[in-house]
Order: sequence, then structure tokens, then C-alpha cells
Amino acid sequence: MGRRRVVQTAGFDPVYAGAIEAAASTGGMIMPPVMGAAAFILAEMTRTPYRRLMVHAVIPACLYFLGIFMTIDLQASRKRIRPLVETTDKGQHLDLWMAATCILPLVVIVVALLIGYSPMRSAFLGTATLTVVWALRPSNRLTFRDLMAALERGATTMIPVALACASAGIIVGFIGLTGIGVKLSAMVSIWGTHQIVALILAMLVSIVLGMGVPVASAYILSVSTVGGMLIRTGVPMLQAHLFLLYFATISAITPPVALGAYAAAGIAGADPNRTGWQACKLALSGFIVPYMFVYGPALLCMGTPAQVIQAAATAVFGVFCLSITVEGWFRGQVSLIERVLLMVAALSLIHAGGFTDLIGLVIGGAVLIRRLRMPVPTTE
Repeated sequence: MGRRRVVQTAGFDPVYAGAIEAAASTGGMIMPPVMGAAAFILAEMTRTPYRRLMVHAVIPACLYFLGIFMTIDLQASRKRIRPLVETTDKGQHLDLWMAATCILPLVVIVVALLIGYSPMRSAFLGTATLTVVWALRPSNRLTFRDLMAALERGATTMIPVALACASAGIIVGFIGLTGIGVKLSAMVSIWGTHQIVALILAMLVSIVLGMGVPVASAYILSVSTVGGMLIRTGVPMLQAHLFLLYFATISAITPPVALGAYAAAGIAGADPNRTGWQACKLALSGFIVPYMFVYGPALLCMGTPAQVIQAAATAVFGVFCLSITVEGWFRGQVSLIERVLLMVAALSLIHAGGFTDLIGLVIGGAVLIRRLRMPVPTTE
């Protein structure tokens, strides 16, 4: 009797699935302990030991992923998506073998990069390993027809990514040849006399300079362009650099040149632009958290344990309010007025401590209590 395997799909549409992949993968650049190459540059430029930088970065990174998780969970609740059920007539041994064969190519890529191989060679070794593993799998074994189909699909999937890279190259060349980067820096210096204005302008400049550029390069460009201006407006050096690192990272999923979203859309078979906008919605907490740790250094574990706990707790509540605002669902459809109030509550919690926290907790708490008292709808 042959092996029979029944796998159910989760139920998310391709655009949403690609957006989840793009938003979650992008967060790996800001999540300790590994983070990305730009984090090591940040540690060097701010003269901060990397071990201490990991401590500073852990709460904001957790808030970023918490926002994504909460939004996905609310979407799953809206769509009534149930956990995956996977069965096999050979028990768990086949499941473990299949999991091991799937993760081995990733291990090869990581090890190759750590050894010092170039990304292209590492990707080639991972692809070769995947081909061998696929040929040796006990089920769904690779055939010549499957190999040709995989090569064809890989080539067609890379077309949108290649076009996006070409467009990004044109944009980078335009910035360099016209000197618009220097002009942007001058404009930001003129307009950014107030700290909040400077932060917003620095965010926009960092996203623009990061379009189609690796995170490390985007971070260095942002620091050289607007980093000094942020520090002159009173933002401490570490917060200023970490602020720019966040938006240099998020630029990978920010349309119109969202390379991370383009790659995820190719895997999911979805529209790249729609995937990019959906990824931005999922990662909306990443646009708010940098402002939180600028105005509340306790989120970076700077302060007493009580201050850190208070800042983290109010930030979690703010991220939850933001997720409901984005998804428009919490124990039923959330009205427009409730979404506006929840957005006000989330924004009020940006400045940790003081009267603004009280406003955010009261407004957000009132809306959530009202929602909790409402009966759960039995139909969508």
C-alpha cells in the first residue's frame, strides 16, 4: 500500500500569504540575537557593544512581530481559519523526515554564508542540496519532468524581482547623479527644527533612500544624510541610529520598490503591488515602534525595571489597538468610529509615561470593553 498524505492549506489568499512572508522575513533584520549586517555597523558607529545592542533591540523587535501576529490572528478569526491538520498513514516518522529534508537546504545556505561564500554561491549550494534531497525523498520524489517544471517556475518567478531590481538601480543612479540626496539633507535640515517634524522627515528620507538598496547601504545613506540632523534636535545617538535602521529595513516592503514583497509575491503567486501594500499593513507596528523608543527610552531597556515593564506593557496595549485598527475586526466587525478611537489610543501611547498614556489607556480600554461585552457573531 503506498503512502498517502493529506495536507490542508491554511486558507489565506495568495496576497495575504505573500505579505505575511515579506513582513515577517523583513523583521529578521531587527530581531536579536543575529539581526542583520547593518546592526554590526550600527554598533560600530555608535560605539555600543553588540551584546548591549541586542538587549536594547529586543523589546522593539518583539513588538514588531507581536503586531504582525495579532493582525494575522484577527484576520484568521474574521475568515474562521482553523489550525492545519496533517495526517499520514505512516505516523510521525515520515513527518520528521520530511521536515528534516525541507530545512537542510536552509542550513547549507546559512553555513555557506558564515564560512564566507558569496550570496550567489551560497544560493547555488542551497539549490543543489535541495535538488539532491528532493530526489532522495521517500514521497513526491523528484523526476526529470518535475525538475524542468521547477526550473521553468523559478525563471518566471524571478522576472518581477529582476524588473524591480532594474528599477531600483535606475532610482539609485538618479539619486547619485542628480545629487538629490544632498538636497534632501538640506531640506530636512531647514524644515526639521522641531523634533517630531525631523523624525517624520528622517523616516521619509530613509524609506526613499532604501528603495532597492540593501539594508546596510540604506542605513549608511540615511545616517550620512539625516543622522546628524536628528541628533541636533535632541534625539540621543543610539535612538537616532536605531530609528534610521528600522526604516531602512522596512523600506524593503514599502511600495513602489518593495523588493521583499516582490520576492514573496513570486513565491505565493500573487500580485506584487497588492502584496507590498498588504505587507505594509501587517508591518504597521514597525512604523510606530521607532517613535515609541525615541520618546520612551525604557523600551530600549534604559531605565529601572519598573519603567521598562510599564513602557513594555503600554506598548503592547498600543500595538493591540493598532492591529484592530488595521484589520477592522475584534469579536465582530469594528465600526469606523471605533477604529478611529483605537488609532488615537495607539498614537497616544507613543510617548511613554505621563498624561498621554492615561488618555490612550482610557480610550482604548473603553472601546475594547465595549467590544468584549458584545456577543460573538455566528456568521461572517
